[in-house]
Amino acid sequence: MDINNILKSTFSEAANSLTTLIQKPFSIQQEDFRILEGDQFLNELEVNPEDFYFASILPTPEKFNFYVFLVLPENSGYALFDFLMGNPTGTTTTVDEDIISGVGELTNIVGHTFINKMADSLHTNISATPPVTTFDMFAAIMESAVTTENIRDEKILYSKSLLMSDDSAFTVQFFIVADTSSIDFLPKDE
Repeated sequence: MDINNILKSTFSEAANSLTTLIQKPFSIQQEDFRILEGDQFLNELEVNPEDFYFASILPTPEKFNFYVFLVLPENSGYALFDFLMGNPTGTTTTVDEDIISGVGELTNIVGHTFINKMADSLHTNISATPPVTTFDMFAAIMESAVTTENIRDEKILYSKSLLMSDDSAFTVQFFIVADTSSIDFLPKDE
């Protein structure tokens, strides 16, 4: 199974859903795709653990043990919310429940589309628990799924992408933290 193709298909389908939802053309362009060991992920991560991010976290607690994360840097989250609300960029400058919910709903569409595509490709059912949407430091978001000590033993599927509509673009980082003993959709080591 080619996980990169599943991810591209996810982004295409999620973009179609977003276009229908917001009634504006929307696309998702993947800029980077990697599968990393936990140590690599921690060392190569292009974020400061103390920076704040908007995030949706979708755990899959049944047959599979993985967490789907979609995180947006603070400024991208504000700009995306302004775009969704039809406000000029820069209107939103503080976090409240509306912005967390608005950005969360958008990123949930992408996360659930990925889970559904993965289930289809495996010819099985994968259920996610209700998503957690939050605005917090990146380190705290990660700790909600796996401790820093344990992440070293995990595999991370990582994709940096742009959500785009007309002349607006918003950076989103999509990654999956997977327990390699219970996940067989990640490529095996040669």
